Amino acid sequence: MTYNSAATRSERLGFLDGIRAIAALWVVLSHAFIFVVGITTHRGAFGLLTNWLIYSHLAVDIFIVLSGYCLMLPVVNYGKISGGTPLAFFRRRAWRILPPLYAALLFGVAVKVISSHQSTGTWTLDSSALMTNIFLLQDVFLSHNIFDGALWSVAVEWRIYFLFPLLLAALSRWGRFPIVILTGILVVPISWIVTNYYPQYAMACPWYLLLFVLGILSSELSTPGACVPTRLWQFFTLLFVVLSAVALRNFPVGIKNLFGSHMYIVDILVGAAAASLIGTLRGYDRGKRALEWPLLSAIGKRSYSLYLVHLPTIILCSTLSAWILGNSTSVNRTILQMMLTCTMIPLVTYTLYKYVEAPSAKMR
Repeated sequence: MTYNSAATRSERLGFLDGIRAIAALWVVLSHAFIFVVGITTHRGAFGLLTNWLIYSHLAVDIFIVLSGYCLMLPVVNYGKISGGTPLAFFRRRAWRILPPLYAALLFGVAVKVISSHQSTGTWTLDSSALMTNIFLLQDVFLSHNIFDGALWSVAVEWRIYFLFPLLLAALSRWGRFPIVILTGILVVPISWIVTNYYPQYAMACPWYLLLFVLGILSSELSTPGACVPTRLWQFFTLLFVVLSAVALRNFPVGIKNLFGSHMYIVDILVGAAAASLIGTLRGYDRGKRALEWPLLSAIGKRSYSLYLVHLPTIILCSTLSAWILGNSTSVNRTILQMMLTCTMIPLVTYTLYKYVEAPSAKMR
């Protein structure tokens, strides 16, 4: 499964960091907005400017597709999984994912204890919720996802990693399109059952496996050796963007189950659009250069740390603003909270990246 590896190895793929940055910033701005305004659509000019913020769940779709895309690159370039063997792959993934995650969880626990004390006057810690988070099951037991709300998607992705070597074996034996079809046949009925009959487990997102496979497919087909015309990528990008827009119009977002029982349909269509867009951008130099803007690249390289710590940081800033201003008006507290948030999120992100994420990545 090596496609023109010499050309691919020399190709710059920095635009992927730009995509990560945009997706991460979408999530951060969304949570900051929702924390103040709530998860609801608005009419008029305000709605026109802000309604896109409440759809940041779709940014997670992009992250999952990117994960499949990037993990497939060593296979496409060198014919083997990152690290060379499944065991080495798991070890590298563990060093890459777990140390920053547990550091962020520790930070989230501290923020939760402080904010609870601020509101109730008592120091409490839910030990069962803590164990659920330690074992990365907060997506399955969503009521325990109380320390760092963003970690549920990392838990889903972590389990997908264990299937990656099996996907590669199946890919080698049956080919790319049968694997996409077989994965769809497997996960779509399961997703329908979960979202319709067991919505309390919907955030386990079994359909994310299909999004991950779509990322793998995009990685294979967008290499120079695959010879897929850019116009074909553009056609599928436009097709899935239109279908995603139609789905979003018909299945509006809600606080309890996001897009309701149709959540998996929206995510799959958005994932297909993201996979097609990445394929389009890989052959579009002007688009790649725009996404390789140094600021976007810098944010993209730190996007995992940013994603991990932004939500407890927002909560901490809200707690601090309430403590500082006390009985002041909600407007004043909101302004202070926004100022603190804009200062603290980059600071906490930088700290986690420099002292945990970057060093642990070198241990792989």
